[in-house]
Amino acid sequence: MTRRDLLRTALPLAATAFAAPPAKPWPLGINTYCLRFQRWNDRRLFDYCAEQKLDSIFLQDSLDPAAQDPKHWAEVRAWSRDMNLPVETGGGPILPKTAADRPQIVATLRKNIERAHAMGSPLVRALLASDRYPMPPGPADKPTGPPAATLREWPPQPMDAGLKTGIENPKELQAWKP
Repeated sequence: MTRRDLLRTALPLAATAFAAPPAKPWPLGINTYCLRFQRWNDRRLFDYCAEQKLDSIFLQDSLDPAAQDPKHWAEVRAWSRDMNLPVETGGGPILPKTAADRPQIVATLRKNIERAHAMGSPLVRALLASDRYPMPPGPADKPTGPPAATLREWPPQPMDAGLKTGIENPKELQAWKP
């Protein structure tokens, strides 16, 4: 094949690709953790997302004084509906530092599930560990065992609420074992 042959076949293909209607754009949202420095309440975060014409909002570590108030959760759901801005949310770590910490972690998870459901989030997100830096030393079974035990204590609640569970793992934990 010569260069001329290549151009004769490639140029018409390229022209049709550029003439085609643009593909549907990917939805764009924001994780509000990146805006914590602004110290905005949840309503201001929603307004900002609407101003930026974003497609969704992930409320993480809300600084809103009413963040744990069930009345506020209903307000968030209403803002989400009124602004056509889907909301997702979750909570903190599920890796207890000690076995004695597990009951409090489970109680917090249950509260986060209730909150996510009330806000209209399709999922409840949890962090594997509270520290974003290194995981405890040793094989993956060691740091993932306690969270797995914690998760076994509350499996029906997210499903009963129609929620999916998302677990954010730190960069040091890989999904394979040698």
